Amino acid sequence: MLEQGYPRIPWTDHEYSIAVRHGITHQQAQKFVAEFNESSRIANLGPFADSVEYVKKLADEGFRFIVVTSISDAPQANFYRTQNLISIFGDIFDEIVCLEMGISKAHELQRWAGTGYFWIEDHMRQAEAGYEVGLRTILINHPYNAHYGTDLFPKVSYKSPWQEIYAMVHNVYDN
Repeated sequence: MLEQGYPRIPWTDHEYSIAVRHGITHQQAQKFVAEFNESSRIANLGPFADSVEYVKKLADEGFRFIVVTSISDAPQANFYRTQNLISIFGDIFDEIVCLEMGISKAHELQRWAGTGYFWIEDHMRQAEAGYEVGLRTILINHPYNAHYGTDLFPKVSYKSPWQEIYAMVHNVYDN
């Protein structure tokens, strides 16, 4: 956004909305996010927090992953995001599903209803969708999620979420 001439407004870490974080309209924000999400820049995203260490540990132990993201349903977004994830984590994914930007994942998550699979999410609305279909939902507690007071599912630190997630997975599967 800074490259587009829109610096981040100070003290907006608790806001999920790009529009609020940069003082622009919702329509402008949607346009910028869509342009970014469908560009080759998605292929170069860095890993989040401690994900590389703990996701690779889980993969080495035989766990496989399914990604459901509402980044964009454009073919190039799927191509770039798939390229990005495989370059960071390796061939550990059974599926990478790219949905229309911002859409609820609820309809897609129905495929795994009642399986007890873990559902790791960084957006409260999407976490609730996973919980509602019976997934073992874990919410990454980014500052923009801090105001949600739910006890439906655990929240993990956004600074080292995957260490906590790894322990939760083992708590379930080692028992």
